[in-house]
Amino acid sequence: MISLQRMLGLFMLMLLHGAPITPGTMTTLPATAKPKVVTFPLELKPPRVVVRYGDSVSVNCSTSSTDHEGMGWEATFGGTDSKKNVSIVTWTVDNLTDWTIEPICYMTLIDGKQPSKVLPVILYKTPDSVSISVLRHSGPMVEGTEYQLQCDIQNMAPQQNLVVKWYKGNEPLDNVTYSDVSKTPVDVSDTLMISPSRHDDGAQYRCRAELDLGPEGPQPHPTVTSEPLSITVHYKPVIECPSQYSVVENSTLERIPCTFNGNPPPNVVWYQESRQVNVSTPLARTDFGQYVITITNYIDSTSSIVHITVEYAPKFICTDQYKVKENENHNLSVTCTVDGNPSSKITWLKGQQEVDIPQSLTRGNRGAYTLVTNNTHGKATHNLFIDVLYAPEFLPGNDTVEVSAGSDVSLDCSAEGNPPPELRWTNNTAEGNANEATVGRLRTLYISRVTANATYNCTVTNGLGSITKQIHVLVDVPPQQHPTMFSTAPSTPGTMTTLPATAKPKVVTFPLELKPPRVVVRYGDSVSVNCSTSYTDHEGMGWEATIGGTGFEQDVNIVTWTVDNLTDWTIEPKCYVTLIDNEQPSKVLPVILYKTPDSVSISVLRHSGPMVEGTEYQLQCDIQNMAPQQNLVVKWYKGNEPLDNVTYSDVSKTPVDVSDTLMISPSRHDDGAQYRCRAELDLGPEGPQPHPTVTSEPLSITVHYKPVIECPSQYSVVENSTLERIPCTFNGNPPPNVVWYQESRQVNVSTPLARTDFGQYVITITNDIGSTSSTVHITVEYAPKFKCTNQYEVKENENHNLSVTCTVDGNPSSKITWLKGQQEVDIHQSLTRGNRGAYTLVTNNTHGKATHNLFIDVLYAPEFLLGNDTVEVSAGSDVSLNCSAEGNPPPELRWTNNDAHNVKSSTEGRQRTIRITKATSTNAGIYICTATNRVGTATRTTTVTMKGGFTSIILTIVFVFLVILLIVFPIVFFMCKKRQGFYDFIPVNQPNGVPLMPLPTTGVGNHDPEGYPMKPGPFQN
Repeated sequence: MISLQRMLGLFMLMLLHGAPITPGTMTTLPATAKPKVVTFPLELKPPRVVVRYGDSVSVNCSTSSTDHEGMGWEATFGGTDSKKNVSIVTWTVDNLTDWTIEPICYMTLIDGKQPSKVLPVILYKTPDSVSISVLRHSGPMVEGTEYQLQCDIQNMAPQQNLVVKWYKGNEPLDNVTYSDVSKTPVDVSDTLMISPSRHDDGAQYRCRAELDLGPEGPQPHPTVTSEPLSITVHYKPVIECPSQYSVVENSTLERIPCTFNGNPPPNVVWYQESRQVNVSTPLARTDFGQYVITITNYIDSTSSIVHITVEYAPKFICTDQYKVKENENHNLSVTCTVDGNPSSKITWLKGQQEVDIPQSLTRGNRGAYTLVTNNTHGKATHNLFIDVLYAPEFLPGNDTVEVSAGSDVSLDCSAEGNPPPELRWTNNTAEGNANEATVGRLRTLYISRVTANATYNCTVTNGLGSITKQIHVLVDVPPQQHPTMFSTAPSTPGTMTTLPATAKPKVVTFPLELKPPRVVVRYGDSVSVNCSTSYTDHEGMGWEATIGGTGFEQDVNIVTWTVDNLTDWTIEPKCYVTLIDNEQPSKVLPVILYKTPDSVSISVLRHSGPMVEGTEYQLQCDIQNMAPQQNLVVKWYKGNEPLDNVTYSDVSKTPVDVSDTLMISPSRHDDGAQYRCRAELDLGPEGPQPHPTVTSEPLSITVHYKPVIECPSQYSVVENSTLERIPCTFNGNPPPNVVWYQESRQVNVSTPLARTDFGQYVITITNDIGSTSSTVHITVEYAPKFKCTNQYEVKENENHNLSVTCTVDGNPSSKITWLKGQQEVDIHQSLTRGNRGAYTLVTNNTHGKATHNLFIDVLYAPEFLLGNDTVEVSAGSDVSLNCSAEGNPPPELRWTNNDAHNVKSSTEGRQRTIRITKATSTNAGIYICTATNRVGTATRTTTVTMKGGFTSIILTIVFVFLVILLIVFPIVFFMCKKRQGFYDFIPVNQPNGVPLMPLPTTGVGNHDPEGYPMKPGPFQN
């Protein structure tokens, strides 16, 4: 018996369609009626495909069975109609872009069954980009600190086939696979923890996205590898130095074989006695001692101690002449020393013969010596004249001279001594007819017209003593004459005179001319001066001098004083003339004996190494072994700029050492300046022109000063530029250490700037004098890049979020232009199916252009091409019921109908057809076609009626029943609502309404997964 619910359903169908309904004919196709897998072969070649997104694909489906009515492919793209009389059908897509496609090959058997086989399709896409970065960090890494690397893989599919491989250089580090299943493109990120050491400085990390798509996939596996990420590792400095080291003079501390390492490269500072030393300053011989080298970077610092010995070639510290008294102990070991390292022994040569110098010297040791010494760095020689001084001694000669009365006589007095002694004659008579003449060490007294006996005293004197010798003159007179007895009174030493004592020379007015009147002679050179007189009434003339004196020359008007090698610093040559009245006028020749310095050197007193700006320092000029001091001018220069001239009032004829000082307070502009001092001898107009000069080697000074910096307050750079491109100018000495900071974090200046590295930076420059900083706001500009998927889905007439989904990352920012084909279009906020299609997005800024291809898929619910329909069929005839709908995604079509052996369904393209062969009354009823996709569901009904007979009776019953139904329907409906059961409703917005389909009131309804009733009774199969 038909239940009330089912009857109500039948009457509603009749009411709506006006067609007869026979109970038991209406069916709903249960979900279990989908094609079943059978055991006979339905073979796919290939059985599984792996396709790159956008590529073509072709798969054959074949069967060995001939007992079928047709076969084909069902697919959202590339589906085929059911083809009869074939054993193979091919599914082909030229441009596969459906990520979720599941092509089904089906075959319709003659019994209406429809076995099928799903083709497994893996649609893959290699990443748009693979990049590697350091999370929450930029700039150098610090040894021993952990950092997290991130690999960003953009827009790839499918995720479950992805393998992320990490490398350091060519060394594999890690492989990562994924269990998450995603057929559509996704962005994937993976991380790797590292703790770099100093050996990793400069290491390059890479990550590789590899798609392992199985044996059907491409071989080798598709891969995209990131650009290498080069890391800089900063670490504490280490140092290794020898504990002791010897260097050669004028070497620098840079020659010390210290090896050190650190990153950033450490600042190296040397100290001696807590005083910083400039490593580029040449080491003087006095700079030996203990040094400390300290190397520092911002990670830490370390030190090492080195004891430095400065070696240098030997140099004599000795005068050119050494005087010592005979038989007295000398101090040559103190006076003549060698300054050299290593120390060396002095060899004494006299001529070419090596000699030993006894502790006490005799006159035989007097002479010129050559001192020779050498060590591993050089050889030195020095010429020394040893002058052995001793008191005067008379040479052998006659003590008594006999002469005839009235005749002339000459008395000779010769003596030696060192220094050469001064001789003087005296006598105890008043005769004034004697004249002196000096020849070498012989002093001769000429006495004219001797008339009486006399005693003459010859006294010789030098600085070491005085002795007197008496020479007796005996006059041979005729007998009638009685000679005067010799006086026995001793002579009294006194100043040099000519006999008699009352006959000393007087200054006269007639000329005694010297040519030249004054001489300037270099030590060791020759000299020659003429002395002349225009007076002819004289007895003779000559020169008196310790060296080069002449004898008493008669009958001349000119005498010449000549010395081949003048070495007497105190010499005062005197030219004299003896008049006939025994007067002896004379003239002293002014002699300046000069010697240029052995060396002139410049140094800094009580300081070595760099100077500091604004601090006072004292330079000293040392002038060694020069004469005479009163003619010295010391001139100071900075470069070619004169600074000071110094003269001396101290009188010293013999060589002396002179030192002069100059105070300076250098500025930064004096860095590298060269100071010189010059010793100049201003010897007057008679001296050499230009003046003899000796100039020191230049003293180059290094001036350390606080750094200064100038930077722009704002600056824009292009991505991957470095901070070294920022036009900051800075200066300092020593060259400052430059450090950049961002948010108090140190940044490596050589690390390329990423687009995220914009912001405020502080540059700090520091040296040992001070530090200064400047702030720069940096903008990082870069070419645009789209952040967008390749496909975007949106429901028709719903607002899209393309402005969020598809964005441009670029600086400066840029506008997106949309192109469809070659035509620029505007994208409205809500899209219709007409907006579906492929678009090209274009944007550009000053650094580049970017394009992106985007397919916009506008989804909409199924819509039937035709409305509800009624078909009248004659018994025994064939009829086909067609159902086609459009929608996006393409809808799935399903017929709900009576389960009869002569009813078969098939699919051709987007049309599903039911074929009724040899129709009977059991085939009459309502056939429902349901179209479903992700957006919605639509239904369409086709009512099948049989011609004649039972139809008219049914119509009569319907009319009667309609009246009753209109009365009782509200009551029945209310009662049914209160009973337990489940019902299916067709949405009210469907174009063709379908009556309520009651289900058995067993308390639990049977539904397929999509909500359609499953087969619980005779009306469903």
